[in-house]
Amino acid sequence: MATLRPCVQKQRADGFYPVYIRVIHERQSAFIKTGKVVDKKSVTKNREIRDNAVLRYCTELIGYYNQRLNMQDTSKWTVKEVVAFLSTEETDASFSDYAKLHISRMINDGHARNAKNYSLAANAALISSSGLIASPTRSIRSGAVDSYFPLSGFRTKNGPSEFSLSMPFPYRHKPMTSQN
Repeated sequence: MATLRPCVQKQRADGFYPVYIRVIHERQSAFIKTGKVVDKKSVTKNREIRDNAVLRYCTELIGYYNQRLNMQDTSKWTVKEVVAFLSTEETDASFSDYAKLHISRMINDGHARNAKNYSLAANAALISSSGLIASPTRSIRSGAVDSYFPLSGFRTKNGPSEFSLSMPFPYRHKPMTSQN
């Protein structure tokens, strides 16, 4: 996880200090320009910023950067990649792309059964958001959903079951009939 903090570096020829956000990631550091400057009175001997307005601005900017970083897996990024990501404008994250990535990670980590549940939840959310289901509070019947993804491994022999999919609607499966 990257650590972010406001700082100043060298004093410019006009007597002002430019304000940067220092990014520390994997014991490497880099700087992002903020466009703010402070005078010599607003900088301590340890080069910390005293100006409350600039500190407030930097705190809000760091909060925004942390929010963006928390939505990404930065464990394999270099500090330059973190700075490049934070320096570019935000784009909307695709739920389906992230869900596929998370499900594949779960399978690779040996959590295949949990990955099936996440896959069902993601597919149900995508079907609901695409308009195939009129109301998100409407119950989904297995006949309607079976045509969109295979659920044969999720039927129970003892009757209907209900899965919590972190969705506002329940999903009920058809009971398997015994072949006796």
